[in-house]
Amino acid sequence: MIRCTYAAISTQSINIVGHTLSYNKAGKGKNVLLLLHGYLANKEQWNPVITNLENNSYIKKNYTIIAPDLPGYGHSKSFPAPAYRLDTVTGLSQTQVLYQFLHALHLSKQPIYLAGNSMGGLIQVLLTKRYPTLNIRSITFIGSPAGVALPSAIMNHAYNQGYNLFLPSSKKQFDTEIRGLIYHAQAIINTVTPAQINTLINDYAKNYKSYSLVWEQLNSKPYATYFTKPTGFQKPVAIFWGKQDRLYPIKNKAILTAAFNNIPINDSINESGHLMMLEKPETVSDVSQRFADFLKTTNTLTQTSK
Repeated sequence: MIRCTYAAISTQSINIVGHTLSYNKAGKGKNVLLLLHGYLANKEQWNPVITNLENNSYIKKNYTIIAPDLPGYGHSKSFPAPAYRLDTVTGLSQTQVLYQFLHALHLSKQPIYLAGNSMGGLIQVLLTKRYPTLNIRSITFIGSPAGVALPSAIMNHAYNQGYNLFLPSSKKQFDTEIRGLIYHAQAIINTVTPAQINTLINDYAKNYKSYSLVWEQLNSKPYATYFTKPTGFQKPVAIFWGKQDRLYPIKNKAILTAAFNNIPINDSINESGHLMMLEKPETVSDVSQRFADFLKTTNTLTQTSK
């Protein structure tokens, strides 16, 4: 098993179309592993996974791991609201900024392995569609992606109470959100301070309009049910879905599975909710090990097929 010890993760930033994009980086391998977070999340959520992967000698030697704060999130908030959009033919959007980001780091021609959670899981597939010239070798879903189903019972309950589950305005609403996202939620709730909650709530209030527009986009066609049709992606796919996911219950995994035809890894993870990266250390270690094995196998197959 991969041991969860300290990994050298550095935080850097780069100017993309006149705006600052922040990202975490680890490793120096020739292959690029790009990790994409979800809606209202940030790059730090990937740190437990990166730490585990960096303690795998094969991954450390062969991969450069990059986890950006997507436009509008974390420390990449200088982007204008149009950049929050998932994908566009012209103008700023998540896919367009990511392409510019890879180009600016001189990584657009390197072998690229994608992985995403929630909104990031959807964006990674949109990126492959929008920029087919990128050398993308595989995609991985670390937890369920947006685009497999309409809002679940817990999201509808919050809506009926008059608020967006992901935009809490009180500690009670924040606790409800965390319980919807993480199976072992109480451990997270117990460690978050009132000051941290207030910071989050103030950020949500300040950017409510922009965040709400993204939420509307995620729950509108074609994105809300994006994976109900074949994606056309032919490279290897790995799926890790939490058995206790309350946002997108595991019954929806069949929808995602039907959207691809090359899925060597299709695992259901016990004691895991939607934010798999923030579950118990042993769960994160297990998923990271399976992910590392998938990356190694995919890389080896790619090399032998040349």
